Amino acid sequence: MAHRRRSRAGDTPARSGWAEILALSERLGGSTSLLPEAIADRAMVLGLSHEILGESGLVWCGRLLLIHAGLTTEGRTGFALPVAQYLAPKYGYAPERTTLARQRVLAILTHLSRLARAAREAGHRYLAFDRLTALDIYIAAALNTFAPLPHDLCPMRPALRAAFESVEPDLRAAVTPELLEHRDFIYREHLGLPMEL
Repeated sequence: MAHRRRSRAGDTPARSGWAEILALSERLGGSTSLLPEAIADRAMVLGLSHEILGESGLVWCGRLLLIHAGLTTEGRTGFALPVAQYLAPKYGYAPERTTLARQRVLAILTHLSRLARAAREAGHRYLAFDRLTALDIYIAAALNTFAPLPHDLCPMRPALRAAFESVEPDLRAAVTPELLEHRDFIYREHLGLPMEL
């Protein structure tokens, strides 16, 4: 009789959502917890993480706008046309949804920029607390949708880089120097540079 190998996670289903992956990571333990202990602080990290990674959050809406650009320009901006056509149903694309998506992106980036500015003015290296949390990691990764790391630090396929770099100027401008400084610090000190995408 074949035996299934047990992992530290046990025989649990694979996780694909950010919240489920984070919960599993916290349950497994390790040298660093990515969630604060205090309930109000924990709620803040989880709430803002949802605003960044959840459905209709920053990354979701950014992708929706890149899908829209790809579909309406036949791939000259945004995602290449075949990619946009593939992703459109997965993100519930409809042209009328892009106005709200744009508003959400600007609102979330504006809020995150305020947090980054306040942290910087207070002399803190992390966004909300005196140590690394999941929020810092999620922001660093999400910003690459709107302002990708330079090619020498994060090589990408030309079509993918062109898509991310074609984000509209007002959205790119909402990624403030404070946010970029935070992103670069988190990659340098905690994440390492990405492999080629």
